[in-house]
Amino acid sequence: MQTQSEVRYWVLGGEFADSCFKQIVAGTEAVFGPFDRYEAALAKWRECALATRVHAQVRFSIATEGG
Repeated sequence: MQTQSEVRYWVLGGEFADSCFKQIVAGTEAVFGPFDRYEAALAKWRECALATRVHAQVRFSIATEGG
């Protein structure tokens, strides 16, 4: 079992083709990280979400690596 210190976090997102959020629009992809702490990834996610909140088809998520 891995400890939390072995888990890395990434913030991924961009603009999607429609509100089903299945296909991202080419050229809008954004990747931030890796972050060693979930709290740091969450802070970046909040920053991205707030900056794009007026764009209904833009979405960001936090993904884990190694967990």
